[in-house]
Amino acid sequence: MKKLLPFLVSLLLLCSCASVGLPEGSDAVLPSDDSQNNLTIIPNPYKSLFGNGKNPWDMEISNGYLYVGAGDYDVNVSPKRLSRYSLAEQTWQDCGDIPDEQIDRFLTLNGELYIPGTDPTGDWSMGNFYKLENNELKTYRTINGAVHCFDLELFDGKLFAAVGIKDGGFPVSVSEDGGNTFSRVAGKNKTGNDRFPAERCYDLFVLNETLYAIYSSTEVYRYNGSEFVFECDWSSRYAKGYPFYTPIGADAVFNGRFYFTSGYLFFCDNVNDLRYIIFEDAVVTDIAVYGDSLYALCSKKTENGYLIVLTKSLDGISFESIYTLEYPMPAISFALNGNELYLGIGDFESNGAVKGNILKTNVFKEQ
Repeated sequence: MKKLLPFLVSLLLLCSCASVGLPEGSDAVLPSDDSQNNLTIIPNPYKSLFGNGKNPWDMEISNGYLYVGAGDYDVNVSPKRLSRYSLAEQTWQDCGDIPDEQIDRFLTLNGELYIPGTDPTGDWSMGNFYKLENNELKTYRTINGAVHCFDLELFDGKLFAAVGIKDGGFPVSVSEDGGNTFSRVAGKNKTGNDRFPAERCYDLFVLNETLYAIYSSTEVYRYNGSEFVFECDWSSRYAKGYPFYTPIGADAVFNGRFYFTSGYLFFCDNVNDLRYIIFEDAVVTDIAVYGDSLYALCSKKTENGYLIVLTKSLDGISFESIYTLEYPMPAISFALNGNELYLGIGDFESNGAVKGNILKTNVFKEQ
């Protein structure tokens, strides 16, 4: 999961999405009622950070601990340390140093927790990623020339990194030794040459046993075993529901489809056929797969604040609301632990008292 915001959906963007091919039965209906349960506010150790640094960009539950994003690489506000919350002991624990300006994304790859190094606090000769090993956080400062590391993916026994660079080559690196060393992967652009002036790849995903990279905002490249080659351009079908630092806020693979949110929820089972799902003017801030279901977290502006809605789908097309909450600010991330729901409250445009709150509640009311 991953995210960066804010939350106002413009009429212009809504109209521009109307031309996108919408599959039949893909409307998601959001309720207007408030079914909130008792809420517990979990103290957030990052709430003292300046401005957007306190935003809980992402949430992940792994081996009984809740991990929460923080920091702001746009204005260089570093969280400095990784903290995790013990669900059993209900206390925070320190995990180690994070010499990066932002914890934007938690990834579980082959059952292990990884964190891409969004923006190193050190020099730009090497990029970082982090991995939880033997219950300790290990820093890998091994990605040559990576000013940013936006995503990681395991494929064909290798670790691939989507990076930001400064030399104009294709912005994906690969490691064949578990991340100890990296080399750049070659690429061919639309015209067949090897120059990529945008210098950033934001996302990697595996679909139909093929590895893809999203270059810049909308160009999709396919890995052929030795290099990335141009596959298609989503620019005529893609729209942002709010301005991310990065074009993709959160993504998931479910039922043979790749899903991602830019504020709108897009999906494809073939990268050449990008479609989307309507959520009634709400912004989709996070998505994740738990068990046999795909969940989408939405925030919708109301007269007094926001209606936060967690939706669930068994088929990836039709979504039903399973939890709603009226709150002064949107929820930008979530995590599920059985019936327990954790919500990360944040905003890009304001600094209200609830910004950075971590809420704990129940999806279904206890009898």
